[in-house]
Amino acid sequence: MKKETSYGAVIYKIENNKLLFLIEHMALGHYSICKGHIEKGENETQCALREIKEETNLDVILDTSFSHTVSYSPKKNIIKDVTFFLATPTSDTIIVQKEEVISAAYLEYDDALSKLTFDTDKKTLKLANEYILKKYILNKVYDLVTIGELLVDFTSVNLNGETLFKRNAGGAPANVAACASTLGSNCAFIGKVGNDMFGSFLRKTLADKKVDTSNVILDDDYFTTLAFVDIDSNGERSFSFARKPGADTMISLNEINIDMLRKTKVFHFGSLSLTSNMSKETTLDSLSVAKNSGAIISFDPNYRSTLWKSKQVAKETILSVLSRIDVLKISDEEISLVSDSSNYLDAVEKLSTYKNIKLILITLGKHGTYVHFKNVGKLINAYKVNQVVDTNGAGDSFMGSFLYMLAKANKKLDDYTSEEIYQFVDFANATASIVVENSGAISSMPTLDEVLKRISIK
Repeated sequence: MKKETSYGAVIYKIENNKLLFLIEHMALGHYSICKGHIEKGENETQCALREIKEETNLDVILDTSFSHTVSYSPKKNIIKDVTFFLATPTSDTIIVQKEEVISAAYLEYDDALSKLTFDTDKKTLKLANEYILKKYILNKVYDLVTIGELLVDFTSVNLNGETLFKRNAGGAPANVAACASTLGSNCAFIGKVGNDMFGSFLRKTLADKKVDTSNVILDDDYFTTLAFVDIDSNGERSFSFARKPGADTMISLNEINIDMLRKTKVFHFGSLSLTSNMSKETTLDSLSVAKNSGAIISFDPNYRSTLWKSKQVAKETILSVLSRIDVLKISDEEISLVSDSSNYLDAVEKLSTYKNIKLILITLGKHGTYVHFKNVGKLINAYKVNQVVDTNGAGDSFMGSFLYMLAKANKKLDDYTSEEIYQFVDFANATASIVVENSGAISSMPTLDEVLKRISIK
């Protein structure tokens, strides 16, 4: 009896809150899960990845924590063992490339199960569906996972007429995670810092805020990114960066804990990790995994002109990701970059053409926040601030506290009422009003009691 070995994968994604599975229509007439024979010199994962690429042209990330082997006899005197893994796509376009495959399409579970021809494939799909639901969909360990830059802000202070720079932990996505965690969310940050005194300081700072730092990597080859922040008499900021390259730009996908991405309710990122090729690819692949695992995708451009080759490159890059997000937070200083207008109402009109963006938040400083949700716009007033000391981290605290509220309520974005969203924004405005009265970003993030007190005396 001849024995053959094959490997394949149950390819799945979550789209519009529906769990979908990729099913192939084969030239012989049957419907199947992607699989193929192992070739000389390959291991099992290489075989599965090659077959998926050859048959569908999809790039995927394998999940070998799920492994199911079936045996059957396709011909007399032949026994075939097929081992299936799970796979999450990081690309979208299916291009059938093998003659034996007529087409491939994503189907909901019941439709996929009824399409499959062989009982072995049906059993595999049943087990995969149960596994995905139990481990990834019904078991969201994290309220929020953010990815991107973690850096040291050296903020200018005047001491006896002399300008000094005070060390503070910073980086927009890290600030967002620290804020939400301080309020009570279960958060994780994914990023890379140098294996130096600054990197150790940054990781400890986040850990002290109870942010999961298990995927904060200390790199021996690259230095921690440094930002020098000058603050004028009105509390407004200007930036200079030491990042050529910084450790944060050198993170690769094989360094990412993929389980974090699959087990989060919300995934948040900014544009600074899109300024270099390696961190851009890693960020966008991470986004795909999180999105295809059912997470709400949140994006804040957080534009810093000195880190981009040109304003046009920044604009094109930022616009290119808008079709992949659910929530957009943008400041009044950034709206002209993406809309060619300084008027936020004009900006909303253009941004609302991206039908996938379900919620647009435009922060307007002392004027509050403009909310566009379910085709209706409303201005939510800001809180009175006693004295603006430092606006660094204000936008991040707004986003961190808003995402805290979003994850805490734990609904699909479409299921929120407008009044609920307005309440979340009011809470976020209150949080930001506290942060600007203090110096430093992460060190200024308020507790839940402090925010509720601010709201009570509005």
